[in-house]
Amino acid sequence: MPRGSPRWFAVAALFVAAVTAACGSGGGSGAATAAATSESATGSGAPAATTAAGGGTFTLTSPAFADNAAIPRRFTCQGDGVSPELDWTGVPAGTTTLALLVVDPDAPIDHGFTHWVLTGIDPAAGRLAEGTAAGTPGDSSRGSPGYTGPCPPTGTHHYVFTLYALAAPPAAASREAIEAAAPQALGKAVLTGTYRQT
Repeated sequence: MPRGSPRWFAVAALFVAAVTAACGSGGGSGAATAAATSESATGSGAPAATTAAGGGTFTLTSPAFADNAAIPRRFTCQGDGVSPELDWTGVPAGTTTLALLVVDPDAPIDHGFTHWVLTGIDPAAGRLAEGTAAGTPGDSSRGSPGYTGPCPPTGTHHYVFTLYALAAPPAAASREAIEAAAPQALGKAVLTGTYRQT
């Protein structure tokens, strides 16, 4: 069939429409979860890590749960609701402070539910202890400062812990200020946990 024929153009148009529909399908919390967890999905419970400026590996882990594994009940609304221990290695050179965000992208609100905002974390400490009082907490989506444990109303939700290595502190202890500073971060390490109420 000649490439310039009307039938050829019709076939081509149908193909383009089909590809566009496939790329645009999906959405809601599933799409948000895929976007938020793709960088931390290392498989088989391995710790999530990112390459920091200078070529090192900045890694965030927890002795309480592996990457992409379930968060123990103790750290949720069905338990004691305390924050889990977090450990990090490979802090990039030039880092003067760390900032932490914990977000549930599956929550049915714009940009997900903010569970924890923490700034002023000492990079040399290497860890945040369980139930830590270190750093400067900001408001969660609940409207109060400090850690808010997972409490999904239905189904399994994902909780994305993102630790930013910064050369200068963010303008405030808030999610907005940390996200504004994120493009200039020297490194970022991500750990994802899941939880489903039982």
